Amino acid sequence: MILVVGQPNGVFYHRLQVPYEDLLMRGFAVKFGTIADLDQLKGNITHLVVNRGLATKDHNKFKALLRRYDIKFIVDLDDWWNLPVDHTNKSLAKGTQIIASLKIADEIHTTNEYLAEKIQKINPYVPIYVLPNGIDPRREQWKTDKVTQELSIGYLGALHHDYDLKWNEIDLSAHNSYSIEYYQQAIGTRHSFDKKNYENYGELYRQVDVSIAPLAPTEFNRCKSNLKALEAGFTKTCIIAQKMHPYTPFLNDSNSILCRTPSDWREALASVTKEKAQELAENLYEDVQFFNIENINNTRQECFVK
Repeated sequence: MILVVGQPNGVFYHRLQVPYEDLLMRGFAVKFGTIADLDQLKGNITHLVVNRGLATKDHNKFKALLRRYDIKFIVDLDDWWNLPVDHTNKSLAKGTQIIASLKIADEIHTTNEYLAEKIQKINPYVPIYVLPNGIDPRREQWKTDKVTQELSIGYLGALHHDYDLKWNEIDLSAHNSYSIEYYQQAIGTRHSFDKKNYENYGELYRQVDVSIAPLAPTEFNRCKSNLKALEAGFTKTCIIAQKMHPYTPFLNDSNSILCRTPSDWREALASVTKEKAQELAENLYEDVQFFNIENINNTRQECFVK
C-alpha cells in the first residue's frame, strides 16, 4: 500500500491528490492519510509519500522506523526550500525540515531538472525522478469553453507574487481584466474573480482569453514549475509569460507571448488581440497534451512496480 501524506491545498492537489487518484484508478493500493496512520498501517505500507518534507524531531530515528518495516520513503518536492526573504511562509525551521527529509529519502520526485540539480547537491546518492506537473482533463474544471465576448485578460496567480508583479510593473487598468481581490489595487484589474478552491479554480479560465504569468528573475522562481502554462493550455487560454525558466524552452513564439522586461510587458498587453490570443491558445493546447496526467503517470507508476 502507498500511504500519501500532506496538507490539502493547491500544491497537494497537483503533486499528490491528482496523480495518486489516477494510480488508484489503475489498480494501485493507495491511501490518503496522515503520519498518524503510519502506526496502525505500518505492516501493510510499502511506500510513504510526503510533500515538501516531514516535520519530526528526529529524522534519523524516523528513518530507522521505516527501515524496520521495509517502507520506502519518497519526498515529492516542487519548490526550492530557500524562500525569498519577503515570502510570508519563509521559515528557517521549515527549510531545515525539508533538507533533513531529503537526506533520509529513498527516492525523490520533483518537477524539473533545474530543481533536481539543487536537490542532488543535498543528497548526492538518492534517485531523483523528474515528474512534471500534469493536468487531468477528465475533471470538470479544465473544460475549454469560454464565456468572454470582448478580449479579457486575467492574472490567476495566488498569494505571494507581489514582487513578481511589482518588478514587471504590471498594470491591467486599461484592459477588461480580472484577478483575485487581493491584487486588484496593485495591478488595476477592473474585476475580481469569484472565490474558488483548488478543486474548481480552473473554472476561472473560462472568463479570460489571456492569462498572464509574470515572474521576477530570481533563483527561487527559476526552480518553479510551468503549471500556469499547463493550466492555460488545457483550457485553450493564451498565455503571456516571463521569458525564463520554468516557462522556457517549453513556451515559445508559436504558442505564447514571452516578456523579459517591464517594457516588454507593456507592449505585449497593449498589442494582443482576441484573434491572436485564440491562435496562440490553440497552438498551446496541442503542445500541452504531453502533460496529461495519464501520460505523466506512465512514468510515475514505474516507481512502484520495480
